[in-house]
Amino acid sequence: MPPTFWPAGGTAVVSSGLSVNHGGGYQYRLCPRSGKDPPSEECFQAHPLAFAKNYSVIHFEDDSKDDITIPAMDVTKGVVPAGFAWRRDPIPACNCDLNDSCGERDASGNISAENLPYDNDTRYGPQCPTGVQFPPPCEGCFGWDEFGFSIVDEVVVPSEPGAYVLSWRWDCEQSPQVWNNCADVVVIGANLFV
Repeated sequence: MPPTFWPAGGTAVVSSGLSVNHGGGYQYRLCPRSGKDPPSEECFQAHPLAFAKNYSVIHFEDDSKDDITIPAMDVTKGVVPAGFAWRRDPIPACNCDLNDSCGERDASGNISAENLPYDNDTRYGPQCPTGVQFPPPCEGCFGWDEFGFSIVDEVVVPSEPGAYVLSWRWDCEQSPQVWNNCADVVVIGANLFV
């Protein structure tokens, strides 16, 4: 696949889609291509991209609904390197930290309160019968799986032209997992960008 071209010092649109919701947060990072060394996590950590906007856009892949702009929640405390942000997954999962199953029920059919750390709320139908972890940003934007939309963000492109590897890193909250995806990006001078 050919690389994507970004304008030096400009902004670029990036997106990710959930297949299964594990909560947590994500960050986009670039590692310069050196030609001799493969990209490393240390290189990506040293080159995070700043988010250009304080919001994200929910884009429905089948165009069944118009795009919806939602406020973003960025975390900066404890982020390496200092001064950059991780963006919280804006889609709440169901009201438990055990995915779509909130654990075993007692003899009366009740779920232990320790497995329901969020407010019990029955408005979210059969998909999340006990509620969600935080208020959804838009109608239908909650749950554990079967999402038909992408989360679209804009990032600030570095001013240094060159070939890079883009990393999207998602650190999960509900499971001890880290998900990554990479792409080839070429940053070109703004006067070359058409």
